[in-house]
Amino acid sequence: MNELFSRLFAICRLRLGPQDMPYAPATARALIVSVLLLEMALSQLLAVPDRVLLPRMLLSFAMLVGAPWLLLRLRTRVGRLVQTLIALAGTSLLLTVALVPLLLISAGGSIDPANPTPASLWVSAAVLLLVVWKLMINGHILRYALDWPPLAAALLALGLFLIELGLDQWLQGFAAGAGSTMGG
Repeated sequence: MNELFSRLFAICRLRLGPQDMPYAPATARALIVSVLLLEMALSQLLAVPDRVLLPRMLLSFAMLVGAPWLLLRLRTRVGRLVQTLIALAGTSLLLTVALVPLLLISAGGSIDPANPTPASLWVSAAVLLLVVWKLMINGHILRYALDWPPLAAALLALGLFLIELGLDQWLQGFAAGAGSTMGG
């Protein structure tokens, strides 16, 4: 297990790629479940409405597993799926754990965008840095998994992130609209 985390940290530093991960389907499944459980716990902590929780988890699963599967299938490299999933889920887990203290700080205090404090600016900058770093890591992983040029893989990672963000915002808006019609 130490070897796996050592390799995942190396991927986070852009020193290794998904091809350096073991071919271990059970490890891929365990990492995917861990990521989804952590996201569920964070959603509860951040008071995400219960009616959004299941759709949000399905979206996370689709983006974590479905998107790489489809991309690798289109590039006829499905044999790389397990290692790619280990790299994506493992690095996602590491960065989500790094994000937890920042989310706790932002959830604990009321951050007013109209009147930001120096502390809230530092938290926002740190979150932004982690998001950009995660995009770089995902682009790096996709570059090697798909045999794409670095810029194309980085743009793909950005596009997938924006799709997930947009769908997540749509889910929250849909749930808010459904909640207001149910209550009235």
